Amino acid sequence: MRPNQSRAKQSRARKEAVTASDRTMFAQGEPLFSLGPANRHAAPTVSSRGCAHRSLTVAALLARRRKGMAVVGFVIALLVIGSFALWLFQLSAVTARSTMSHLYSTGAFYGAESGIEMSLRELNQNNDIDSDGTIGTISDNDNTADDPDVVTGAFFVEKSSTSPPLYKATGRPAQTGSPWTTYRRIIEVRVE
Repeated sequence: MRPNQSRAKQSRARKEAVTASDRTMFAQGEPLFSLGPANRHAAPTVSSRGCAHRSLTVAALLARRRKGMAVVGFVIALLVIGSFALWLFQLSAVTARSTMSHLYSTGAFYGAESGIEMSLRELNQNNDIDSDGTIGTISDNDNTADDPDVVTGAFFVEKSSTSPPLYKATGRPAQTGSPWTTYRRIIEVRVE
């Protein structure tokens, strides 16, 4: 084939050369390969002469390309699904932490609310219920070990101002693990 021939002529010349060699082999009674209707896409077999037929049909080439694209598509789908699963795990962990924060913060608030209720009871009855020496304050001695507690948290009440009387209840959650040990809820009440 000459370089100045058109591609169509080169392709036609190649086909004729392959067809001529096939005729020679078939004339001798020895087929190069078997691609029957049932196995059109099978790999070519080698004849007893050691020659393998090198030209693949268009269908076989397309089948190979489709197999390669299927692998690429599968890998991409696997990456997308894996990323989505990791995102869901992270989202559920953040949601769980947020829920726990809300729960313990609410527990601290209920503790502070219980402290104010107990303080108001002392003031209404004019009686020191918790025996800390001052009416209206609850466990105001800077010792967290003896603070009264409810199911959701513990509390103490201190008098922050005398005129007008201002009482401040500080509640903390019952949980002792980090980071919830630092949670505090404060309620202030002015008594007149």
